[in-house]
Amino acid sequence: MYQLQLPKKIDVETAAVIITNDRADSIEPTVVRIHGKLHKPLFKQHYFEGSFIIDGIEATKKDWQNKIPIVKHNNGINMGSLFYSSPIKPHDFTFVSTIYFDDEFENINIWTAASWLGGDEKDSLFIVTGTNYEQAVETQNQLRKQFDNDDWFVPKAGEMSSS
Repeated sequence: MYQLQLPKKIDVETAAVIITNDRADSIEPTVVRIHGKLHKPLFKQHYFEGSFIIDGIEATKKDWQNKIPIVKHNNGINMGSLFYSSPIKPHDFTFVSTIYFDDEFENINIWTAASWLGGDEKDSLFIVTGTNYEQAVETQNQLRKQFDNDDWFVPKAGEMSSS
């Protein structure tokens, strides 16, 4: 019980891919750098506080990254909101996404709009740990299964395709 109240230091640099609209031919390799602390206070909301930088997405390097509140935790997988805000007043949100990750940040799935990379707002963008499309899909399937195939998980089972 004592360990739950101590923040866990996170210092991770991991290979990932950026996928647009679940298309294997759209992948771009990237690196995700996470530095901070995972807080799990007893009887309070858990959260991550620190930096979450995604190579190739400039806003993650220059805009303020707010803490990630963990809104749901299931079978060792956390679900939260990853968002960045402008460093210039009035500090409007520049990017918002849903993120799934394990406590070690070894498996990550970020779901957002393709506008993060200048694409169409209605298109989906996934940033997933792995070095290729197949590994990313494996990560997503592993997270989904461990999270109990939750209806909130994106992409839905069977939606990832190689076309």
